[in-house]
Amino acid sequence: MVEVARHEDCDSVVTGIVGCAGLPPTVAAIKAGKNICLANKETLIAGGPAIVPLAVKHGVKILPADSEHSALFQCIQGMPEGALRRIILTASGGAFRDMDLATMRELAVSDPAALHKKATTHPNWDMGAKITCDSATLMNKALEVIEAHYLYGTSYDNIDVVVHPQSIIHSMVETVDSSVLAQMGWPDMRLPILYTMSWPNRVECSEVTWPRLDFVKMGDLTFRAPDYEKYPSLPMGYAAGRAGGTMTGVFSAANEQAVAMFLDKKMGYFDIYKVIEMAMEDHKKDLVLDPTLDDIVHYDLEARRFVKELVESGKLNGAVPCVYQLQQLKVMLARLASATPATACARCSTLRSTRARRPTLRASSSSSKDDRQSDEALHAELEKINAANNSKTASDWISSWSKKMNAPPDAEAERAEEARAQAAFESSLEEARAYRYVFAGDLLSGNGDSFAWKYLSDALGMIGITLDAPNLVGSSSEEFTVSTALETLTKALEGDERRPIRLIGSSTGAFVAAMYAEANPLRVDKVFLLSPTWNLASLLGNFERRYGVKFSDAFRADAETLPGFPTIKCPAYVVHGHDDEISPLKNSERWMNMASQWTRQEGDSEEVVGERRLLEVQGLGHGVETALPQSMGRFTEFFKLPRVDLYLREQDP
Repeated sequence: MVEVARHEDCDSVVTGIVGCAGLPPTVAAIKAGKNICLANKETLIAGGPAIVPLAVKHGVKILPADSEHSALFQCIQGMPEGALRRIILTASGGAFRDMDLATMRELAVSDPAALHKKATTHPNWDMGAKITCDSATLMNKALEVIEAHYLYGTSYDNIDVVVHPQSIIHSMVETVDSSVLAQMGWPDMRLPILYTMSWPNRVECSEVTWPRLDFVKMGDLTFRAPDYEKYPSLPMGYAAGRAGGTMTGVFSAANEQAVAMFLDKKMGYFDIYKVIEMAMEDHKKDLVLDPTLDDIVHYDLEARRFVKELVESGKLNGAVPCVYQLQQLKVMLARLASATPATACARCSTLRSTRARRPTLRASSSSSKDDRQSDEALHAELEKINAANNSKTASDWISSWSKKMNAPPDAEAERAEEARAQAAFESSLEEARAYRYVFAGDLLSGNGDSFAWKYLSDALGMIGITLDAPNLVGSSSEEFTVSTALETLTKALEGDERRPIRLIGSSTGAFVAAMYAEANPLRVDKVFLLSPTWNLASLLGNFERRYGVKFSDAFRADAETLPGFPTIKCPAYVVHGHDDEISPLKNSERWMNMASQWTRQEGDSEEVVGERRLLEVQGLGHGVETALPQSMGRFTEFFKLPRVDLYLREQDP
């Protein structure tokens, strides 16, 4: 296959081999300069981190052959660079689009054979059993979200999914002027395949073999939002995509193995979601953020083996797992937070961990002599976690789980463990409440419209902690500047000097919080900054172009006088989107490098500045606060709070 793919007499190669087996011939074709007609999802979903740079290097075009991505490709033809704002993928809704979740659950218990038959019958498309089942679970759309990210370079927060039962509109794009372009046609896979193979030309088709669309006879075209409780595959797919690296391949491989076993009637319909979640959870410890092709294939096989052994162990109990309530999905995404960023380590900007190699990190400190170095402390920590969880391999994990499941109950030990956990929770909560928590919202939108403010306020409120949010801009009639916002924040925090302050800031509010921490080093315990606007004066044009805002002369003049990179001497956690077009990621990386050189004077002693962490989130721009549900574990760990995500789970009815 490899020799055929790179044969000198061919111009393009159609890749239709299922799974990671399609990667070697695809790589060979790319290296030989052949354009790729892509009919194999795994090429990008699993191999995207390696395949896309390779295609760019060799000047090769990747042309999608599936209907949705072919539609997007057709819509963007002739579009100027920078004109694409949003991708809208349409989903038929699959076999269960008109069946409510309660009925599906009842059917899974009373007549699983009928549910199985329903899941493998598509109402619109004539496709194979696997893709038909993926359509029923909406897993195909979750995979297409990841594929769209790699094909078109669009951030995950700019890729939407809508249910369109008629399957006439195959996908849409929104441009920066808010126009929406759609590609329409009868649901027939021959057209996108034909277009991919004939591009940039079009082949004339007779009306006999290809009936025209009759808009009068066609009837209504309807749209609705997908139900995430009914289709947990979508939030799982977004989580895998934002995790990046090998997580997307594990997500795809686990699904492929699960569907194969479902089709063989070895597991229930709802178990598909369960085993994929468990495979992703298990892979967190082995996540490779910058994988080679060998890494991609290795963890693809590991995910398949994990699912197979998990199902064959007989430990999947019940056809309708209650874990897939929407509230529990939020908890699942929070648990995936430790794998979400492409950068997620104290004082580092790239963490690479594989089973056969020591974990290494790319230091963000400008004082480092060697950019790439082994982190002994990190290695020891991971070894300790592996030993504690007995989870060096999937089979070890299953063996450990099996022993726990089959062990006789020990009521006294369970009571002791519950008492210990309760005491630890209360101790952690008491310590957490000794601080004052303050949120500084974006000066342009205010706290009231901030997702971060609403989400964190609700989460902290569940454990009895109030998140104060002073109004930093005054009334709408008042002219404000960053300096006046800083004065307002300073006044709001006066009179409570006994409690140290923990600051959380978003966008321009994060910059204000950073300046307050610089001016009040003895009052601020820690800062958590979302998309901070370092060097604000240089960013005003970005705000105006992106949001159409106009800054007053006073605001501009004030911004010119402000320090570009405030010197924060307390521990700081910065969360920054990889695709931030307002405040570039490189500014946070520069601030991290500068931070390594700062020192803090305490009497006659001199200490290195507090711990720095940079969390780089792949697939997000300036709206990085939307990743908070996936990053809540890091937020609670940084502030040493009780596990808010676990507490919320316990409170769910």
